[in-house]
Amino acid sequence: MRRMILPLVLLASVAISGSALSGLLDPEDKWDRLGKLSAKEYKEALTAFKEGLQKENAKDKTTAIKTFGAVEDSRVIDEIGKLFKDRDANVRLAAAEALVSIRDLRSATLLTRQIRKFEKSKPDAKALAVILIGLGRLNYKPACGKIVDMLDSDDPMVKEAACSSLSDTVPLQYVPEIMKHYEKDKEELEKAEKRKDDSKKTDLQKMINAEFRALRTITGESFSEPEDYKKWWRMNRGLYNPYGGMKEGVTPKPIKTKKAADEW
Repeated sequence: MRRMILPLVLLASVAISGSALSGLLDPEDKWDRLGKLSAKEYKEALTAFKEGLQKENAKDKTTAIKTFGAVEDSRVIDEIGKLFKDRDANVRLAAAEALVSIRDLRSATLLTRQIRKFEKSKPDAKALAVILIGLGRLNYKPACGKIVDMLDSDDPMVKEAACSSLSDTVPLQYVPEIMKHYEKDKEELEKAEKRKDDSKKTDLQKMINAEFRALRTITGESFSEPEDYKKWWRMNRGLYNPYGGMKEGVTPKPIKTKKAADEW
């Protein structure tokens, strides 16, 4: 049985042809096939994977990446990381998704390095969003400085991903940055409304909502007015540890707020 499984996995790794891969795209199938290989066979599949990435077309590279990303194999991290330089955006996206699925310090480090590089390339907006959300779910706090820089992005998908990531990592020291971008986007929304720029209005509203949700999640407060967060922060910023958590023995100071309005 194993001799029958090995060639199929090698096809997934080396990705010889699209037709040969048609039955290997189901994640459960990948898990099943790779999981049943002996140590020797798996080593051969791993070697074929690395060789295949060097010479196959973009579609087959993507399949090979997804195959080994599906089993969270940390031994392919370095090879996948090299593909961030691939000229095909789909390959770069697949590389980002695979490294996010491989929960390893090296993968988190590689992903963090790509943040500012991907920001400069519009075709990589989706890959950048995947990276930002992934780093948040990995709770990789060393990336927070670069993630907060993405609040400058004019792409709503990227900004929403940055806010989501910050909500997961809860870096309280960046609350002022989030408030600053919130206020800036509110001003831009007013300008877009005057111009009757519906497309820009829609994008800005998504950004504003994402920033407001991040403020609520990071601070743990559910104020209805953004101005209340500024008051609360001035009163309580010294009571929290930078990456979340109340300092021992202290309680946040409440502020007087208006009657709660509807949720955003």
